[in-house]
Amino acid sequence: MQAGPGAGGRTAEVDLRVGKGRLTLVPDRTMLTGEDTTYPVVIDPIQRTTSRTAWTGVTSGFPTDQDWKYSGSAGAGRCPTDYNPVSCNGVGVRRLLFTMPMSFYKGKQILGATFSARLNHVYWADARAEPVDLYRIGGKNYTVTSSSNWSNTSDDWDDYLLTVDKQINPTSCGSQANLHFEGGELKTEVQTAATEGWSSMSLGIRAKDETTFGGWKRICGNSYLKISYNTPPKQISTSWMSSNPGGRCVWGSTVRPYTDVAPQLRTEARDPDHNSTTTDPVKVQFKVDWTHKDGTAQSYTYDTGYKSPNTGTTFTHTVKSTVIANVKQNSVIYWSARAYDGDAWGAWSYTGDPAQRCEIVFDSTRPGAPRVSSAEYPDDLIYHDGVGTAGSFTFSPNTDDGISDTDLVEYRYSFDDAPMQPVAPATAGGPATVPFTPLRPGKHWVTVEAYDRAGNSSVPALHEFLVTEGKPVLGQWNLADAAGAENAHDESGDYPAASGTGVTFGVQGPGGAADTAARLDGTANAYLDTGATVLDTNDSFSVSAWVRPTALDRSMTVISQNGSGEPGFVLGYDQVSGSWAFGQPVSDVAALGSWQAKAGVSVVKDQWVLITGVYDAHAADGPELRLYVNDVLKGTAKRRSSWTAHGALQIGRSVAKSGYRDHFTGDLAEVRVFDRVLPASQVAELMTVKPQRKGYWPLDSATVGSSANVQSGGEALTLNGNAAIYSPADELFDPPALVGSGHLQLDGDGDWAATSTPPTTGGSSFTITARAQLTTLDPVKSQTVFSLPGVAADRVAVRYQAATGQWELEVNKTDAAGAEQVLVTDDQELPVSGGPGQHLAVVYDAFANELRLYVEGQLASIAQAEDTTLWAADGGLQVGRSAQGGGSEYFAGALDEVRVYAGVLDAGKVRITADLTPLPGM
Repeated sequence: MQAGPGAGGRTAEVDLRVGKGRLTLVPDRTMLTGEDTTYPVVIDPIQRTTSRTAWTGVTSGFPTDQDWKYSGSAGAGRCPTDYNPVSCNGVGVRRLLFTMPMSFYKGKQILGATFSARLNHVYWADARAEPVDLYRIGGKNYTVTSSSNWSNTSDDWDDYLLTVDKQINPTSCGSQANLHFEGGELKTEVQTAATEGWSSMSLGIRAKDETTFGGWKRICGNSYLKISYNTPPKQISTSWMSSNPGGRCVWGSTVRPYTDVAPQLRTEARDPDHNSTTTDPVKVQFKVDWTHKDGTAQSYTYDTGYKSPNTGTTFTHTVKSTVIANVKQNSVIYWSARAYDGDAWGAWSYTGDPAQRCEIVFDSTRPGAPRVSSAEYPDDLIYHDGVGTAGSFTFSPNTDDGISDTDLVEYRYSFDDAPMQPVAPATAGGPATVPFTPLRPGKHWVTVEAYDRAGNSSVPALHEFLVTEGKPVLGQWNLADAAGAENAHDESGDYPAASGTGVTFGVQGPGGAADTAARLDGTANAYLDTGATVLDTNDSFSVSAWVRPTALDRSMTVISQNGSGEPGFVLGYDQVSGSWAFGQPVSDVAALGSWQAKAGVSVVKDQWVLITGVYDAHAADGPELRLYVNDVLKGTAKRRSSWTAHGALQIGRSVAKSGYRDHFTGDLAEVRVFDRVLPASQVAELMTVKPQRKGYWPLDSATVGSSANVQSGGEALTLNGNAAIYSPADELFDPPALVGSGHLQLDGDGDWAATSTPPTTGGSSFTITARAQLTTLDPVKSQTVFSLPGVAADRVAVRYQAATGQWELEVNKTDAAGAEQVLVTDDQELPVSGGPGQHLAVVYDAFANELRLYVEGQLASIAQAEDTTLWAADGGLQVGRSAQGGGSEYFAGALDEVRVYAGVLDAGKVRITADLTPLPGM
């Protein structure tokens, strides 16, 4: 099934026909057959319905009274006293006020806006037309409250918007809306709110004539705004733009590239409405400015077709042949680009101060761009494996430029805008091949120029290619097998490792009590043997393991692979240097020493540490060994001999001519091997121990004062005070739950939810997440979203901090009153009181000694800090307050989707938990 259209997709009205027991939708044929129409076309409304968050009725006869959040309907106009029985004596004029949340629409283009309500009663029996007006009440962020009345709102009817003046037959409050204020000044005001980033806007309904009874109406409280919107595409960045020939987008007389043919212009595009759940295709418009042979300035634009603006998706245009036929020799061709999503254009790429366009000089006398080819990484707009895997790139002469190639003696090349490097062909006019290992995913490129004996350069060639995150782990032995197991399971399923009798499974692992590892006793039976060759030790590879040595009186092997008389490599402890080491012997047949990278730091007994060895067979300065301790590169060494070990991979021992040696004493976990280079960023990712969920409370319902924990065997959250689960009675028109079918509603006055015991103590790595929506913007009191208490201090607390108006993470270094604190704040995502609230996540990485506070799945640069705290909380999880002082900082608003993990959720998983869709399996 196709997902719905992305916000901002082009729309057309669909005709509706009813008859013969059928309802028929008739799409706009013009749109279906239009040249710019992008399939799939979805017949589905794309407007967003925004329900009122506050509403009230006020009356002139009782100027200090109000009908706060009235149920059913309330009156607007002069209350008629000629009814029998009379109920309007002294009431006077009534008006209705509604507050609408607007944060979601910040920065968006508003395509249409309609305020709708249900007209429940009118004065005249024949429902004749009597005009009713819609006003904007107050200004930016004006909010109706329980204190709003005639006296303090009568002067706030600032801006008349629209009038409805037609016969409307009354309906019930549960029926479809029948009163609609559409477009006009309402759309203008909504656009203003979106442009200026309002969090709320208030609207009011009043009779056009408040002096007579004829305008009297009763209007239901469940009103709503229906807004169609679009977010314009982002300005195309010059960093996304390139040409072939030519290379990356540059400008200026000293750096302009040359071309002798019509260059292909390339760019990527971005649209904020295009994401993992919605598709919003865009097209790109290229603009080319050039000078004719007769000296006149020329210009044209070209529109591409629509594509999804994903990273790596390229929009192209080859400059028209008529331009190349008529362009002035040695003149500059300028080009720019912008994106269009069907509703709005993004800014031109040259927009800025100063304005800059991409530049390329036309010179028909220059040798043509050299050819570039790569079997591993072709220029084909397809992602190829991958990070850490080397590719070969071959440069050869351009045979189509009509210029002899025998004088070509050198190529100069640059990967990803690094300084140019020379490489000579074996014979003049021949090809040359160079290796390159990508160390990040996404787009890469190589720019190549050819040079003759006189030093004259060719037109530069550009070869772009797309790279995946890298090939997955080749073998992974978590060593979390059950006690008594005879084999260690390999997650790839290919290389189970037989364990010696000196191996014990089931001991505590690096992640604490929830994690397990294997213990090796250091005897000749302390090993795990895969019985198979896993790695090509003469090509690039990486090996890694969590290790906890319990003795340091001799050298010990963590991972190795058998050769004939020497191991192909050894990752382990070198007793002579007292350091971790990663090495490869000089030879397989004789003990001639080894090429060895050493960490140069003392090894600590009985402490978990991650060690990783990386062999880069294609490093720029020759084959290189690298050794990481945790995520820090600690040592490197060159390998100046080569041979391949064809024996079995070993864990906990290494081979020698005399037999196996250097058996490991201590604990091992998460042994991994890769047949590629791991860059530093991916070594750092190995630091994360797999998290285990300890609690998930979706807060959709409550039974006997508690809300269930989805986690098997997990403790429910007990609701205290007036805490309650809110579920909309009218799913279409009542305010929706933050996520799912319900959320926890708290009033800030002694309400909270809690477990009796801590789902995680905070004594090791942990993650806690929740979605929070404040009742009001910028509250005057600090409010805690969740906390994990000790006896005298909170182990961790996340709150709205009134002093700064920001979300704040607090960790106390000891369980003592007045303890030293580590505070982390987020200055990028400020708290809001509307929409679905904001997702908050606190992550404590005990291995990296780091605190991280995520808001809406994003980690601001200041929202992290170092912390070595490891004390354990003994109090239950508090949701909506701090337990300190018998209870403090009570939260006022809505909370939802509370999760607790033992271990670290990485940034990608934090973003997944921030999704507005319930994820019970996460």
